[in-house]
Amino acid sequence: MGPGSILAFHQLMYWSAIAVIAICIDGRLWAKSLIVVVLGLLPPLWLHSATIWNDTGVVSSLLLAVACILLLKITGTHWVFVVGFLSLCYAQAAKQTALFAAIPLFYILCGAYFNSGGRTGRWPQTAMLAITLLLSSLVTVYFLNSTGVEKYTKWPTIAVWDLAAVSIAEQKVLIPTAILNYQDESAAETLDRLEKSFDPAVNGPLAEAANFFPASQYQQELSAAWLTLPRHYPASYLGHHARVFAHLLGIRSDEIHLAFEHRIIQNDLGLSLLNRNSKAFDTAIKWINLSTHTLIYRPWFYLVALLMILIPVSYRLRQNDSFGWRFFLLYGLQRITLCVAVAHHCSCHGLPLQPVDGGMFSRNDVLRI
Repeated sequence: MGPGSILAFHQLMYWSAIAVIAICIDGRLWAKSLIVVVLGLLPPLWLHSATIWNDTGVVSSLLLAVACILLLKITGTHWVFVVGFLSLCYAQAAKQTALFAAIPLFYILCGAYFNSGGRTGRWPQTAMLAITLLLSSLVTVYFLNSTGVEKYTKWPTIAVWDLAAVSIAEQKVLIPTAILNYQDESAAETLDRLEKSFDPAVNGPLAEAANFFPASQYQQELSAAWLTLPRHYPASYLGHHARVFAHLLGIRSDEIHLAFEHRIIQNDLGLSLLNRNSKAFDTAIKWINLSTHTLIYRPWFYLVALLMILIPVSYRLRQNDSFGWRFFLLYGLQRITLCVAVAHHCSCHGLPLQPVDGGMFSRNDVLRI
């Protein structure tokens, strides 16, 4: 499967999920059509859906799982349940961090299954089935990722980022020498290079100063240095993570991180996409960048809106429908998880769009497919 096929598959999941969600909502046809257009073309979702990242597979598959849950409560058919399960499996296979969003969705999916189609089941049966499916998916994903898949250890990227932040705050080089790209520099030169390449919102530029993927023999030394930060430098360490969290929620008034690759070169489906030199394309990119300064790109806005809905509705459901209350509560927690995950995703890739040769890339990162 090449990049064109992956893009087509992700788009199929993305638009199918949105269409199913619209179908499950009561209302006239024009209202449902409007939901598809507004939700499907919402810039934070639509732009990322057109980019070939594993994050896109996670978002599309989790969206499809939510759509299956809504459809399952209406139809109660087995195939909808199976599609929902496979969607959650794909999300975990695409990225390990999808597990945190998949856990509540497994319970919600099983609860919808037991409370539809004439079936009945209490929460112990729902929990048992959810745990069984979760373990089955983990085993399946493990075997899939063990067959011909090239894997990289990702934790060193976070370790280097934390060590660089604390090094700058303490004016002391805490990153092991073996991890640095320029090992012959003095401590002052190294600190200067770290300060120039460090960004509390995205770790990519730091690759100029340090190696994000060190050899296995250096990882133990890196781990030891990383784990001592909270104990030896608590103020600098917690201050760094507070700034990062503020960036993730969009509280700080910084540029919203956005990356968009609008075409695929030499794709397996022979797709011919937009001409980046066209006036219409430049105008579209201009409006897209302007939208990054609005509330639709601020995760805190969605969290506040969610809590305003979650608290009163969950209280009403709790009085007459125990499953409905648990369903809504877990769904709300899952939404919070996704908001933070999407914020993390947006903060780790790119900046507002700028044209360069070969495509439309971020200012700091050049993404090649």
